[in-house]
Amino acid sequence: MDKELLDFLVAVRNELDQLIRKFTPKTLDQLKEAIPKELADTLTFEEKEEYFIIRPKGYLGSENFAKVLDTIKSFGGEYISAGKASHFRILRGV
Repeated sequence: MDKELLDFLVAVRNELDQLIRKFTPKTLDQLKEAIPKELADTLTFEEKEEYFIIRPKGYLGSENFAKVLDTIKSFGGEYISAGKASHFRILRGV
């Protein structure tokens, strides 16, 4: 890939991240309110510099996993599959 194209793609990614951050939770409390109440106790929440990290405390089951993932994706977030270090990740709002 040539440098000019790569620079362009990086610039596009940065602009998209900034746009997404306008619609994502700015605080952990806002994020926790968006998670279905019956599932909030089954998750741990962590605030990093750029992201919110959400980890299940145990096995969620397919139905509960889908509910959490739907909420995470509604904020442009994603699931990071990494074995025991697997987690959900959402860009922090600005």
